[in-house]
Amino acid sequence: MRARLAASACLSGLAALALAGCTLLTPQATLKIYDPGDGVSGKVGDVDVLNVVAVAGNTARANRDANLVLSAVNSTEQDIALRIQYPSGDGTRNRTVTLAPGSNQIGYGQDGQLLLTGFGPRPGALAKIYFQYGGEQGRQLNVPVLDDSWSSYADLGPTPSPTPTPAVTNPPVLPAPIPTRSATPAP
Repeated sequence: MRARLAASACLSGLAALALAGCTLLTPQATLKIYDPGDGVSGKVGDVDVLNVVAVAGNTARANRDANLVLSAVNSTEQDIALRIQYPSGDGTRNRTVTLAPGSNQIGYGQDGQLLLTGFGPRPGALAKIYFQYGGEQGRQLNVPVLDDSWSSYADLGPTPSPTPTPAVTNPPVLPAPIPTRSATPAP
């Protein structure tokens, strides 16, 4: 009887191990860190740069404008001047953004745009954008370039600052010539 009990316990233990064997050795997906949005993330010193995307205008031009959209968390107690270097048609260009302590939303709304002028990469590409501040080692991210024709990004597309129209001045008005009388002898 004891042999049967031992065999049953051993057999049920082997069955449980066989049925759980797949998940016993499989890595847990919940332990993998990933970006849940369309953008990419990275860390530069005490700054977390989160969910970065470049929303480019839907134009066929090689050098277009783009709006850089991201969240940045400044873990320090002071403002940080974050330098952003991006590809343009003529090499690279730089922008600087001041990050207040805490969470910062950048690129949202008409007033909050981070306009990248002369942006080289086309929608669908990955732009190599470099983030750095102070003496910290910078970080390059492969940022997805999205098109502002998507309904999700229509409000985030670049809207360049209006160029001032030169004032049209009217030419000076010259006085009309005074008619001259022809001298005819009086009869």
